[in-house]
Amino acid sequence: MMTGELLTLEQAMAAADNVNAIADEIGVRIEKWPGRCHEVSLAILRTGRFGRGRMCRGTAPGITSQHSWFVLGDDCYAEDAIVVDPTIVPATLGEPYIVVRRGLEGHKPHGSGSIWTWGQPTTGGGPDVELNPAVKAELGPAAKAFLRMIEPLDASGWAVLAHAPVGGWPAGEIFTAMDASGMGGLIPIDVRGMITDLNPSGLYW
Repeated sequence: MMTGELLTLEQAMAAADNVNAIADEIGVRIEKWPGRCHEVSLAILRTGRFGRGRMCRGTAPGITSQHSWFVLGDDCYAEDAIVVDPTIVPATLGEPYIVVRRGLEGHKPHGSGSIWTWGQPTTGGGPDVELNPAVKAELGPAAKAFLRMIEPLDASGWAVLAHAPVGGWPAGEIFTAMDASGMGGLIPIDVRGMITDLNPSGLYW
C-alpha cells in the first residue's frame, strides 16, 4: 500500500486537476493511456500526489473488460472509498480528465460481496490440508474463530475458499496465512493484491 497522508475528496480532486502535468510526471502521454489502465493507475498512485491508496481491479461502468483504478486509503472494498480512475474516460472525448469521486457505485473490485450470502466451503473428501502451525498460531481471534467454523478442509476446499467474496470475514489475514502455507497460488492474484499486503509481482502499490 502506498503510504502517506490520507487525502480528502477535495484534495484528491485538486491533485487530479492538471492531467497534462500528471502525464509528464509518469512519462506516458495522455493519448497513450487507453488500454493501459493498470499501468497508468499504478504509475499515478506511485507519484505520491494522491497520498495513501491501493490499486483496485474489477469491473467498471461502460468498460466491457477488466479494469483497474485506485482508491484512497486502505480498503479497496469500502463502499464510501474515494475512487480515482484515470482511464475510464477516453482521451478522445475532448479535454481529458481523471474521474475522482466518493463511493464505489459502478466500480466493483474482484472478490466483492459477503461470504455469508455466498455459502460455506466444504471438504471435497481428500486428505485434510492444514495451515502452517506456526502461521496459524499467530492469527488473531476472529481468524481463528472463522477457521474453527470451516475446518477441516482438503485442497479443493481451500481452493473454494480462495474464491469466496472477501466481505464478512478476515479474508486478508487468512489469505496471507494460506500464502505462507504454500497455498497462495489458489487465490486470484487481483484479490491477493487488494485484500493482503503481499503485493504480488509489485503490481498493487
